[in-house]
Amino acid sequence: MADRKRNVKAPTKIYMHTKDLARAVNVHPNTIRLYEQWGYLPAIPRSPSGYRLFTEEHLVQMQLARLTLSQLAVKDELKRTLQTMLYEAAAGYLDLALKLAYAHMSDVQLEQRRAKSALLFLQQGAIPEARDQPLSISQAAEIIGVPAYLLRTWEQYGFFQAPRHPHKRYRVYDGTLLGRLFVVRMLRQSGYRIEAALRLLHKFDLNQDESRNQHQEQNHPADTLLTIAESWQITLHAHEIRVQQIIDQLKTMLDTQQSRAV
Repeated sequence: MADRKRNVKAPTKIYMHTKDLARAVNVHPNTIRLYEQWGYLPAIPRSPSGYRLFTEEHLVQMQLARLTLSQLAVKDELKRTLQTMLYEAAAGYLDLALKLAYAHMSDVQLEQRRAKSALLFLQQGAIPEARDQPLSISQAAEIIGVPAYLLRTWEQYGFFQAPRHPHKRYRVYDGTLLGRLFVVRMLRQSGYRIEAALRLLHKFDLNQDESRNQHQEQNHPADTLLTIAESWQITLHAHEIRVQQIIDQLKTMLDTQQSRAV
């Protein structure tokens, strides 16, 4: 007797409507539509009557997007990598998205080191990056992590006045000035406008002058700049934790994608 082939019915794919997906990730349905419009979600099939049909793939991508977008407490240069990561993940390029997440983690950790230098300068008046010999503007810009033209702009605004080489007359940057530049970067990265950052630095300079004139130690715990620097360190550390969560989720998504391809 010939063996009969059994007809195995493929499992029915479970779809969610917009309100179901919104409820699952605790957002308003309009947020789902916005994320679709911005390109943060994979292509969404429609029912014959025109309703959006979301799958498990859309759910995990929405979770990734919420995890990412709720933690964009950093400036544009750090945000862009995460946003590109979301586009790649939505397109199904999870391996590339994971590489971008790792690159973003490296950027955040570098920013933490720069913020730490600003904090050390405010606390101790010295930084690890200080050199025996003064640096040129290009060397200083590379250490601070900004274009050389931005250092000239900061000087024009009045954040500092770089001394000139006694013979060649180009700007030179010593360890103390580098520390001040790290503070300027910290203020700008943490969202302070030029005018507000200038006021804070001028107040810091006045406090320093008063401390020297009175032969007293500066009261660092009460100093506004020090408080801002410590707060920025906490913000970056929290961001680092969230980026690790993003990396962990992308790894899980990539494992699922690869297992389905086998």
